[in-house]
Amino acid sequence: MLAAMRTRLQRLNDQMEKLARSREALVDYIDAAEKVAGENYPPFDGSDLQQIPA
Repeated sequence: MLAAMRTRLQRLNDQMEKLARSREALVDYIDAAEKVAGENYPPFDGSDLQQIPA
């Protein structure tokens, strides 16, 4: 029974480690997206948009 519990604990530890790596990757992605969102790239910065009547 102890062996089964140790095996289950190891699987849980593995899952938690994988989840932590996934979380870190998501944090990195969000940080990078926030940095890019603050920058403007012509012609997408809106400075040369023409007004088109609806």
